[in-house]
Amino acid sequence: MAMPLVMICCQTTLLAALLVGGGASTARAASEPRALRVAWRVAGEARGIPAVRGDLVYFLSRRHEVVAIDKERGDVRWTRPTGSGGSLTGGALIVATPAGVVTGDDGLVAFDEVGTWQWRFDAPDGGGPGFYLGGVVGETVFAGSSTGWVHAVDARSGITRWSADVTHDRGAAAFAPVAAGDDVVVGFAAGAAAGGIVLLEGQTGRERWRAVFSDGSPADRATGSGGGPLVIGSAVVAAATDGRIHVLDRTSGRGLWHWPAVDRRVMPIAAGVDYRPLARAGRVLVAGSLSGVITAYDLLTGRQRWQRLPHASSVAFGMTAGTRTVLVPHLAGPLVALDPDDGRERGRTQPADGQFGWAPAVSGALAFAASSSGYVAFYVPDR
Repeated sequence: MAMPLVMICCQTTLLAALLVGGGASTARAASEPRALRVAWRVAGEARGIPAVRGDLVYFLSRRHEVVAIDKERGDVRWTRPTGSGGSLTGGALIVATPAGVVTGDDGLVAFDEVGTWQWRFDAPDGGGPGFYLGGVVGETVFAGSSTGWVHAVDARSGITRWSADVTHDRGAAAFAPVAAGDDVVVGFAAGAAAGGIVLLEGQTGRERWRAVFSDGSPADRATGSGGGPLVIGSAVVAAATDGRIHVLDRTSGRGLWHWPAVDRRVMPIAAGVDYRPLARAGRVLVAGSLSGVITAYDLLTGRQRWQRLPHASSVAFGMTAGTRTVLVPHLAGPLVALDPDDGRERGRTQPADGQFGWAPAVSGALAFAASSSGYVAFYVPDR
């Protein structure tokens, strides 16, 4: 049953839903941001979010290729075509599996660690599941589609384990699923007009609950899914296209809390529709915006920690967070490293590094990112 979202203005409810800890942060004096130090760069037409597996980092190219690069030295080990047609790659993510890697290029395409092609999955009704490639649990890969279906695919064989129609509307999209334990959480939308979150059983695809987003007005206008979801302890956190960020009970889908949209008086959003990429760094939730505004909230208290006004362009459709650094790509702009405690800028890429439209992957002290200049590895700034 669809469940409307309500706001419960009670911090104890949020405390019960979000299983996080830690003490209060301390403000730090601002300092001049420094350039992010490049470890290596490989020229090429890079695209999307890479994956790290063993001693390799796997990138997508814009021309239907997977490129495997030694993550420490920057040596190209192999390059393989995905076999898809068209002028540009039809996907933007690679995920690591026990059998190798799976990438999205209209369909799903799998390679082993030495670059041997393994299988390809194309949904029976189309829908481009490679555009909506999501998470992996064990040996199961999950993907959404532009036709509203979610698919669970065996990582070794490419055989469908189950498929579920979560929108019952071929004009609606099921976005990249997020897998956590036995839960698969999926944002869905029919344009910007309607949508929300649905939670499925990972083993069977059976729907446990769905929450339909609305803007909270007296008219209760519907709004679509516009960022996330994240699974944090016993809560699911997701943004709507009106810019509000909702906290849902993971067991029931009941609305527990919401944070507001970016104040339109501070920075207006074209057509009133926003996309807010979300990332968690310890007890801090960081949210971007098409306006370029970045806001952080304390998951323990529910209060806003800090906010940064735009300095470059819109925040891209994903960010990467650790406990000590949040890496924020800007569409047609730089990759910026922020301190999650206070929002202080700790470094950024330089014009020679190219422009960044996708979140990086992080392994140890290195971050790997696709830029307009090629495949790049940076050292993650420490405190």
